[in-house]
Amino acid sequence: MDVPWDVRVQSSHGVAGGAALLTCSVPPIVRSHVTVSRWFKDGNVLAPLAAEA
Repeated sequence: MDVPWDVRVQSSHGVAGGAALLTCSVPPIVRSHVTVSRWFKDGNVLAPLAAEA
């Protein structure tokens, strides 16, 4: 597949001390080939996936 694409995280609103929902926006042409494995912030893993907990 020789198609350039970018994965983006959509910002969302939250309340201080509350939970936040992160969504990963992937172009439809590659969506079936992509799996989220980790969420990072400043090079640190935010939390393991539910399957790893």
